[in-house]
Amino acid sequence: MKKSKLSQITVRRRARSSGEELPERPPAKQQRYPGILFAYGAYPTKLRVNIYSKSHVIGYVAAALKGTDAMDTLMASQFRGMFQLPVVRCQNSTKLIGCLLSRQHVTARRHEFWFTFGPDPLRFSLDEFRDVTGLKCGAFDVKDSEASESVPPTMWNKLFDTAVGKLTVLSVLHMLGNEYLAVEKRLPLALIALVDGVLCPSNKDLKLTPRYVEMLSDVKSFLAYPWGRELFLTTVPRFLPPLVV
Repeated sequence: MKKSKLSQITVRRRARSSGEELPERPPAKQQRYPGILFAYGAYPTKLRVNIYSKSHVIGYVAAALKGTDAMDTLMASQFRGMFQLPVVRCQNSTKLIGCLLSRQHVTARRHEFWFTFGPDPLRFSLDEFRDVTGLKCGAFDVKDSEASESVPPTMWNKLFDTAVGKLTVLSVLHMLGNEYLAVEKRLPLALIALVDGVLCPSNKDLKLTPRYVEMLSDVKSFLAYPWGRELFLTTVPRFLPPLVV
């Protein structure tokens, strides 16, 4: 039976277009990727994910600073993206996170991760982190990298009436909710709440980090600091399995 002219044209077009559009690479099963961290079927079970970051802090800060110059400053800075996050839909899935972490490839680059995700690996690096968060991820300034942890608590004493290390992000949010709070304190307090409550929390109680508080002595420098890199480098070690002694 003779094929119609239309069907012959269709077959030729499909063959030509498929040859031009498909990428020239072997099937996924034949590709050679680096080894994986855990053998197939030997993934860890009963995973527990400790997430100290509290997204509701963003809403509290936005409500406390609504209509103020401090809020305008935040929206014109690298922190703008935080207030554009759909916080209600930002749910944490322990099962999904555990699945990705268990399927890591063993790669050479220190600050880059590859996960098995479907037929192709998925990369997580500083580039993707910057694109998603909008935070600055450039290199640290020499002065920042050489800053001492034991600096005098000058800024802490200006902002708070308590001893160093005794305050939490919740205390700062209560201060921001006070309508009689001095105007010059609003922006610094909002910044430390965002950094220690959302970006770089180091403990479940969200205690303030004295070094970050002292950085507020220069708000302009604080706003220009590469918080994306700070957060990324804080997060990376937590992607690795614990050391076995």
